[in-house]
Parts: sequence; structure tokens; C-alpha cells
Amino acid sequence: ADRTAREAYKVFEREARQGHPAAMVNLAVSSLAGRGTPPNAGAALYWLQEAVNRGYAPASYDLGILYFKGCGVQQDYAEALRFFDQASRSGDAASEVNLGYMYDHGLGVIQNHAVAASWYRQAAERGEPQAQYNLADLYLHGEGVPHDEAVALAWFQKAALQGHTTARIMLGSMYALGRGTPKDLQSAYLWISAATFEGDTRGRATLLSLETQLTPEQLTEAKLRARSLALRAAPSPNVALLH
Repeated sequence: ADRTAREAYKVFEREARQGHPAAMVNLAVSSLAGRGTPPNAGAALYWLQEAVNRGYAPASYDLGILYFKGCGVQQDYAEALRFFDQASRSGDAASEVNLGYMYDHGLGVIQNHAVAASWYRQAAERGEPQAQYNLADLYLHGEGVPHDEAVALAWFQKAALQGHTTARIMLGSMYALGRGTPKDLQSAYLWISAATFEGDTRGRATLLSLETQLTPEQLTEAKLRARSLALRAAPSPNVALLH
């Protein structure tokens, strides 16, 4: 494994020096993680900046993550915001989510839920499940957008259909309570159970309560549909920041 990592590092380095931005990012990641070379945060920053200088959006996103987390650099939310903004101009949905998160929580910028909602919406309309979840949460609480539980339910469902387990639990809870939709205990059980099949057991207590209120036939049908959802759900993209 070490030999393979060293060989990969040499390939990345050769291609990076030839001016290939994707190789620069791979070289930076290897340098930061110490794969095939001793860890070197300075080299990682150098190669990411070189890729950014060539207009490579993934490098802007990665630099944003480093500054947000303070990984290899001093934590700097304003710099993170700047690099996420650069990446977002190329339509990078993960950067749009992270910009929304930073406006949502006032990190490196004055808190502004309306601007957060705008960024979340851009990414949500591209199909990004974390953005769909975050936008739903804003509608649920009326932050930056009108309080609208039916709209919140619709966005939670979009995220839930893509396998976002927290969205599945929220969607199930809304069906159980009749928020934004008529109360539907079988649908509530279906969505929370689908999250459980994916390994998220936070809704277990609600499931136990629902089991006492549904018929055996309703339970069997809900479990079958939940398992089907779990099997076909696409994995959520790896978004660094959560709501």
C-alpha cells in the first residue's frame, strides 16, 4: 500500500508540474494526508492555490474547507467564504451549501437567513440533498423565508428520496404530527423506518410508539416500502458543513 501511494504521488507530481489542475489537487490531498510523502501542509496549500489560479473550482472548494476547519492553516472563516464563493461561480453545489451554512450561522459574515436561503435554494434546485434539507428547515422555522410547513415537507421529501436520513426522520415526524400534511401514521412509520434501515436509529422511540397504533398489515406494507427506499436511495454527496 505504501509503495502504491508513493507511486501515485510521483504521478500526481509529474502531472501537476505539467500544469494539470486535477493532478495539483490530488497532489495537495496527498501532501496534506501524508500519502506517499511526509505530511506537508505548505505544499498542499501551494498546489491548491496553483490550481485555483487556473480557475479549477474543486481547488477553490478544497481551500475553503481548509480555511473553514483550520486544517494546515489558521482558521479563517472570511477566507473560507471567499473560496467557497469562487467555487460557486462554476456552479459547485457543495460550495453553495457551505455559503448558505455560513450566512445561516454568521460565520465570517453577518448572519442573514434570507441570503442563506438563497444559497440553499440554488443548490437544492441542482438536486443537492443537504441543501434541500437545510432549506426545508428554514421554512419549518420561518427563518429568512415565510413559515410554511407544506413547503418544508416538500423539500424534506426531496432530500429523503435521495437517502438523507435526517430528512427521512423529519419527514416521518411531520406525517406523525400532521404538520404540513394530513396526519398519516403509516407514512410516518415508512420514512422513519427507512432511516433506520440506513443505520440511523434516532427515530427508534417514535417507531415503537407508531407500532402500537398501526395494524399488522399496515406495518408489513410500511416496512416493505421502507426497505425498498433504503435499497434504491442514492448516497448523499459528501458535503462538509451541515445545518
